[in-house]
Amino acid sequence: MLVSGDSGSGKSTLARSALAAFPAELEYMNTFTTRQPRKNEDTVEYTFVDLLAYQKIASQSKRWDESEIYGNFYGTDPDIYIEKLEQGKNLILCIPQSSEEIENLSQIYGKERIRVIRVLGNKALNLSRLHSTRPPSEHSRSLIDAHSVSIDGIVGVEFNPRFEIDTDKRNFNILIGGIIHEQR
Repeated sequence: MLVSGDSGSGKSTLARSALAAFPAELEYMNTFTTRQPRKNEDTVEYTFVDLLAYQKIASQSKRWDESEIYGNFYGTDPDIYIEKLEQGKNLILCIPQSSEEIENLSQIYGKERIRVIRVLGNKALNLSRLHSTRPPSEHSRSLIDAHSVSIDGIVGVEFNPRFEIDTDKRNFNILIGGIIHEQR
């Protein structure tokens, strides 16, 4: 499941809620990164490593999926997650709202395996959240994350939060539960 949306839209909050609601059925696709952790950031979404460790991990992988954002590297070994998918594990990943990113992931993992959940939101509120949680060097993400996703062959859902956190988490968890049980 790819949770796609603008920076500050609540993707991570919603994904973490689903992880807590379905601990035996859902796993986060953790990404290695060379960037420094933000204040109070844990290791659910990222494994923080220095450049040498990152290069060593990448070189030991048969296939490596990598992005560079603001001079920092982000990468995963797709074979690890493909194996988990083949074992029936449900995976979730938060990504920017980007047709290119979704197309890249669909080529790696297969369009038939991907469900896109696009988190819609209030642009002003998203920007406010972004500015309160990210350093100024990352504020331009709000401009590049704002185009729509439309890819043939990928099942997608638009999730429109009410910005009432408990209600949004409950509704998102119902949506994720439906996707998990539909795939069985």
